[in-house]
Amino acid sequence: MTLRCTYHWLLSLFALVFIALQSTAIAHATQYTEASHSHEGLLCEVEAIATEHDVIEPAVIDLHDPEVEFVERNTSVFVSQNYITPPGRAPPPRSPPTPLF
Repeated sequence: MTLRCTYHWLLSLFALVFIALQSTAIAHATQYTEASHSHEGLLCEVEAIATEHDVIEPAVIDLHDPEVEFVERNTSVFVSQNYITPPGRAPPPRSPPTPLF
């Protein structure tokens, strides 16, 4: 039981640290907006990571209309045989007789 309790505590701690770091990074990015800045002479990592994720548009592909080729095929019309009911009768019912009231 202790292992399961410890697992839940560690999972909760990980989620808390993740949310705290994300909210701090978002707050830092909104404080400095898009202006380039540095901390103690080093370029800010939040700004450096944000500039790498610009949108790269895919190249436009020129699609042309496909050439359609019509081929005439000679096929015979399918004709099925007439259905003939099999001779004979069905077997008698196998349930107990029902009373007629």
